[in-house]
Amino acid sequence: MPPIADGYKKNFETLLNAARHGDLCALDVRRKSDGKSVVAVCAINKSKQDEVEFVPLAVMVEGDPYEMYDPPKPGGGYIGRRK
Repeated sequence: MPPIADGYKKNFETLLNAARHGDLCALDVRRKSDGKSVVAVCAINKSKQDEVEFVPLAVMVEGDPYEMYDPPKPGGGYIGRRK
């Protein structure tokens, strides 16, 4: 199983920190690559001038995650089988 990239780890830490401080939201956004409307989990940055910026950190799974993804096994590999 490949290691999780440092950029993903940093985004996850940002997500956890935003959640601890109540600065997290789900927001309907438009994906630039295909114009599709998707729901993103966003951190909320508040400036000193009371301006708000939404920073997308993750996109919600579209569909049933239990059918779409296999979780990792503790010793390596994945639980389940590919269809």
